[in-house]
Amino acid sequence: MGRCAMTREPAKRQPCAPCAQRAAAERSSAPPAGAAASLGGARHSFASISVGAQRQGRGSGGRTAPPTDRKALFCHQCEQQKTFNIGYYLQAETEIRMDNTTFASVFLGTHNMKLNASAAGVIPTVYDEEKKKLSRIESVADLCDAIKRLQDQNAYPPSSGALPVFFIPFGKQLRGSSADTLGWHIANINSHCTDLVGPLKGSRVVLVDVDPEGKTCAKVLLHEMGHAVGNVDVPDSPMIMGPCDPAAPQTPPIPCDPDGKQNLMTATEVKKFCS
Repeated sequence: MGRCAMTREPAKRQPCAPCAQRAAAERSSAPPAGAAASLGGARHSFASISVGAQRQGRGSGGRTAPPTDRKALFCHQCEQQKTFNIGYYLQAETEIRMDNTTFASVFLGTHNMKLNASAAGVIPTVYDEEKKKLSRIESVADLCDAIKRLQDQNAYPPSSGALPVFFIPFGKQLRGSSADTLGWHIANINSHCTDLVGPLKGSRVVLVDVDPEGKTCAKVLLHEMGHAVGNVDVPDSPMIMGPCDPAAPQTPPIPCDPDGKQNLMTATEVKKFCS
């Protein structure tokens, strides 16, 4: 799995609109604010980019392509309902976290899947008195240290084999050389942390940037979950596995809209969640 470095659009982030009542309910029950090396090759990053113009008629010799059953292609449902468990960690509750989990839950629901997202722990962190905000996780070393402290508190890894997801404000190293990375799927966190803090339990880890000063998308979590089940990036595409365009709609199609262009997954991609 290779790293993807992409540019960021200047448009402002738009909140995820569906299930507004659910998001409001989450805010009322939000946990309190948190207490006080390079990533290598085994990862995927999710960054923002303008969606390029769709090329038509290239290499077809003027022939018309056969019709496509778009409903079968984009609205595949698991034969039996599948539950996908994540345990998330945060410094403090954020709108970005709620937007991302709501987006993923609604999207998976349209494909006969259920997202079980539960708070697994509060990330040990430091409050920056000068900047009046929680400090960023600047580096891989900071991330490894935070995970080790959670493990020592028996808060990591999450129970029942859930995928651990860290909603954290990215520092310079986590943002990458282009300073535009919004999420990571790390297949083996120990390949980066063992030399720094000793062996950690578990392997796969997902990171989602929640820097309030950044521009992002509501589909970042679902995109990284897609990598966790084996899906790959689709460059220059408005699909879920394509890059983030903050100016694009930030809502999943409800119900599945096979004739739409934004925020879809192919049947092949959905089946990897179903298996």
